[in-house]
Amino acid sequence: MDDEVHAERLDAAEEGIELLRDGETERAIAALGRLAVAQADNEYAHFFLGNAHYAAESFERALACYVRALELAPRARRWFVGKRAGKRAMQQETIGKLMVRAARRGQRV
Repeated sequence: MDDEVHAERLDAAEEGIELLRDGETERAIAALGRLAVAQADNEYAHFFLGNAHYAAESFERALACYVRALELAPRARRWFVGKRAGKRAMQQETIGKLMVRAARRGQRV
């Protein structure tokens, strides 16, 4: 798959990403959920839908979305952010921003 396809898929998820960034979790879930149905092969839709479910503390749904994103992009770059006593070394929002920047540089995330 070429860089243009990845850029188009990331652009398609932009509305949901912005909603999530603005704290509009339920609206982000709705927008990204629609995208995940309309573009079932869009790994960014599934990943950021996972972030939105995580923000809503729907952890099982978040995990299912993350698993689907990895199924669609098995060679995607992964960040291990570590957890100890329920606290991550990096906030979920920071992880999302890193992934968006990497995707915009043409890296698989």
